[in-house]
Amino acid sequence: MSKPTPNPLPDLPRLTKAYHKTIYPYLSPNRLELSVSGKTLFITGGAGGLGRIFCDTFAQADISRIVMVGRTLSSLQNAKNNLLTKYPSLEIDVHAASVTDFSTMSAIIRATGKIDILVSAAGICHNVGLPSMLAPTELSEMFQTNTVGAYHTACTAIHQHTIHGWDHELKVINMSSALSHSHIAHLSGYAASKAAANLLMLHLSMQWHARRVSVFSILSAGFCLWLCHPEASFLSGKFLWAQWDVPELLEKRAWIEEQPWHLEIGLNLPSLEPPGADSFVLDSRIKIAAQT
Repeated sequence: MSKPTPNPLPDLPRLTKAYHKTIYPYLSPNRLELSVSGKTLFITGGAGGLGRIFCDTFAQADISRIVMVGRTLSSLQNAKNNLLTKYPSLEIDVHAASVTDFSTMSAIIRATGKIDILVSAAGICHNVGLPSMLAPTELSEMFQTNTVGAYHTACTAIHQHTIHGWDHELKVINMSSALSHSHIAHLSGYAASKAAANLLMLHLSMQWHARRVSVFSILSAGFCLWLCHPEASFLSGKFLWAQWDVPELLEKRAWIEEQPWHLEIGLNLPSLEPPGADSFVLDSRIKIAAQT
């Protein structure tokens, strides 16, 4: 295993002792256990910096088909050509569309057919500034793209998965940001839009995880491929830093599953007493003790 890098931001939460900035053997696309051969990746923002990293990682792991959506056709064609130079047998479809064009996005998803992995990497950001100086129109644009666009894309793919009765596990990966849970106020609109998307993805996981849909919000692209492995399903609904060490995460599985709110963003205070049968419980995943 590669030598872990010290945490450069010690005031931010860190779940594992090892903190990685590069891919290490457990996450290698060359691991046979992580092969995605025969599967289809649907990705928004596929021609962007992170989107290209996602596509190349999955291509290394033998993904059979990539469907890329972005706002600029020339950028998509460039990203496609670069991939085909390295992976000539890869099937790639590109579609120029904005995630805020809901009717077009729905049509593209329906036409794609079976989707195994959905990566929501499309996003926009505003200029650095004081929170009170952010224009309402700019704030609205952040939410329309980063929150509503990501939510609509995920919901449409999930509904298609259900309508067709596909029995494979659909993996939905939402690209988030550390700003969504940090007290850094210079990009307030962007941070708020990402935080809202995190909560929506958590709720989608609560609704659909029992029906073979896993939904993750993740910072950085580091272990996106590993999230598609069945052993990662227990992290559905969680907010994850890709720099965390996966073997350590697996060792902490019992702690993560102990309470449903572990690794979820919110006011997560310890309960002073267990809920009884006559209690009103906000989180439906908490088991109610039977009356004696």
